[in-house]
Amino acid sequence: MRVVKPETLLRVLYRKYYERFKPERIEGLKAREWAYIPFSESSETMVRHIGVRSYDELRRLLAERVPKSVYYSTAYYVNPSASKMEEKGWIGADLVFDIDADHIPWARSKRYDEMLEIAKKEMIHLIENFIMEDFGFSERSLKITFSGGRGYHLKITEYEIRRLSASARKEIADYLYGSDIDLDMLISHIESGVYTDFGWPKRIYSFLEEAYKKYPNTRDWISKRFKERGVEISEDEVKAIETYANYLGLKALSSVRGSIKSVPRGEKRKAVEALVRLFRVEIDKVVTGDSKRLIRYPSSLHGKTGLYVKSLRSLDDLHEFNPLEDAVVLPSTEVRVLIKSFDKSSPIVRAINGVRIGEYEIELSEGVMSMPLYAAVFIYGLTRLISSVMILS
Repeated sequence: MRVVKPETLLRVLYRKYYERFKPERIEGLKAREWAYIPFSESSETMVRHIGVRSYDELRRLLAERVPKSVYYSTAYYVNPSASKMEEKGWIGADLVFDIDADHIPWARSKRYDEMLEIAKKEMIHLIENFIMEDFGFSERSLKITFSGGRGYHLKITEYEIRRLSASARKEIADYLYGSDIDLDMLISHIESGVYTDFGWPKRIYSFLEEAYKKYPNTRDWISKRFKERGVEISEDEVKAIETYANYLGLKALSSVRGSIKSVPRGEKRKAVEALVRLFRVEIDKVVTGDSKRLIRYPSSLHGKTGLYVKSLRSLDDLHEFNPLEDAVVLPSTEVRVLIKSFDKSSPIVRAINGVRIGEYEIELSEGVMSMPLYAAVFIYGLTRLISSVMILS
């Protein structure tokens, strides 16, 4: 039996992985900037400004450097290895969206597997209701990747969008998040029926129309819809949505138009503002607005979890994907680990206790525990509670 430090074992595992590495092909390999975070006890400073000319060169680089995490630029450059950004010669950039559980308010306090499920649903919401329906992109234009951590990346690489400016990208992010929506104009569209077959007006109008049909159970239905998504709503907001839905529903009936009690502008705004909060996409707006971003390279390993940064070929693949099973690629060899003393009420311990990764269900206890190697890497990376690893063979 050998006893090793967790960081030492990680280096060995990652070295073996990258020695047999089969890099995934991406668009514009030679025009990308490459970067990595090395294994280092003193610093996790990213090594940047690397250019590669072939997949063989990339494979050799990673086998030699043994990175903890690998990144590449969303941008295409004339000279990607230039050390100064202004000397790289920006050509264009993919349009990228980042869904991470850390940016979803109702996911932050959940267990790790629940966080991942919420992040997946948010990515599906982004793709189906905005990217495809509102923006008109086809499914074949989309590159979906599990980040290996707590979320997903969506990348659109079509040539036509590569020259989008940073301000245009920010506008797209603002649209998805519902930032700075003119509520009065949105209300005007909803009440006049103009543009209610597209975008935000359609989204809000359709909800209000459905809410009216749920009478006399309108309030319960509204509360349920918000609860299903995890978005908080006050009783006043539920009442405002119900009132506005009934107003629009009755207004559509020509026989009662003259006797409808009007709804104060403030109540309409309250209702619509709550519905924007319900439907907005919880993206990392900074990532989408950045035309020179570095993102994780698919087919690499995540530096904390040890999970595979996995490309998903279709929406069906995304729907069926279980990251805590399908992204486990490290060995299942049984090891014994020494767990330090810990606070059972700490957020990270509560987040991973009870989580099933591969064939192993995590239930931490102080002292020596037996578990598969991939589970030890996952637990150590997220908690740092493992002080040593005992390899049995």
